[in-house]
Amino acid sequence: MIDKDDFLDKFKSIFEEEDISKIDFSTEFKHLDEWDSLTALTLITIIDSNYKKVLTGENIESANTINDIYKIILS
Repeated sequence: MIDKDDFLDKFKSIFEEEDISKIDFSTEFKHLDEWDSLTALTLITIIDSNYKKVLTGENIESANTINDIYKIILS
C-alpha cells in the first residue's frame, strides 16, 4: 500500500511556486498555474522511481484530481 501522506508530499514537491499548503487530494492539479507538460513528465518520473508504477500520459489525461492519480497508481 502506498502511504497517502507520502504520495501527497511527493506530488507537492514538483511545484516550486505554488502555495502547496492549499494542495490536497481534491485539488484539480491541471488547473495549477505551474502545471504543464514538463510537470507531467516530472510526475511520471516520480511515480516510477518511488513506487515502481507506470503512469502514462493517458492516465494523467483521464485524471482530474490528485486523488484520481493516487487511485491509478494503486490499481
